[in-house]
Amino acid sequence: MTIEEPDVRKVDEDANTPRETSKVKGQSLPSLWKIGEFLVNVLTLERSVNTLKDRTKSLESEVQRLQRQVDEQAGELKVLVTFVHSSLRDQIEGRAERGRHPDFRTASIHAE
Repeated sequence: MTIEEPDVRKVDEDANTPRETSKVKGQSLPSLWKIGEFLVNVLTLERSVNTLKDRTKSLESEVQRLQRQVDEQAGELKVLVTFVHSSLRDQIEGRAERGRHPDFRTASIHAE
């Protein structure tokens, strides 16, 4: 990995002494420090990706568990709605039947 740079002199802040970067045939080499930083960053990113993959797997299993619960509750709700509708329908039909027959109406009025 080579980068073309002009001849640069770096000054050490503590010692105030100039030091030159390494040169090979007019091209400077990246410092070992920068290579080390790059490798640390790559390893950190790799660790982060692996952590995210593990978290994704656990979240996917959690989503599946919650979806099963939602499906179960939807089934239970469907049963309850069907029961309520049939009960209401039976009550409505019973009242309609009593309304059609005057004998039932007068019997229910006298019973109250």
